[in-house]
Amino acid sequence: VLFVLIGTLLTAGCSKNPDEGGEIILDSVTSEAATEVTTAVESTSETETTTELCRLIALTAIPIMIGQTFYQISAAIDDIMYANIMKSIGTASDVISKTNGNYNSSYIMLINLPMGVASAMSSSMLPSVVASYAQGKINDIRSKIEATIKINMMIAIPSFIGLTMLGGPIIQLLFPRYNSAEGAMMLKIGAIAVVFYTMSTVTSSALQGIDRI
Repeated sequence: VLFVLIGTLLTAGCSKNPDEGGEIILDSVTSEAATEVTTAVESTSETETTTELCRLIALTAIPIMIGQTFYQISAAIDDIMYANIMKSIGTASDVISKTNGNYNSSYIMLINLPMGVASAMSSSMLPSVVASYAQGKINDIRSKIEATIKINMMIAIPSFIGLTMLGGPIIQLLFPRYNSAEGAMMLKIGAIAVVFYTMSTVTSSALQGIDRI
């Protein structure tokens, strides 16, 4: 019985088509080669995607960094230019120092309060605008931008009026060591910047959210 089984197995093995084994091996080699090619293509795609992403990040970040750098440098340049101009017309150094301190402390600090609110509102609006833009909901984008502008203007316009009309008493209350009359004049001239800065902050965030900046 054992020999019959062995003979049957050998006969069945010899009766197979000899090309079938070659086809199986060829199919295996072809499959492995295709897998390697697919892996190489995916790796190349991932590398290209990563490179493109890094390039986009750099193109977005570098202008912002340059702009912020010049924005910070401009304050120092303003101080130097102001001091040199005032010295050239014979103004005493202590007067220049007090006036500059009044500007950098009372004026800038009071102006930055409503501006900070506008920046926070614009930052909170950005993700929502991006989500609506990705879904193609143009009407939602418009309503969100309009709502943000309205809320910011409800803060910026009263702040502008309040700083213009009540700048002297506010400075006298919060910064008693500075010249309140001088600070009030600065606010009367420059408080309108609150409205323009608020509007520009909102519009910049909106343009960034819809990929137009």
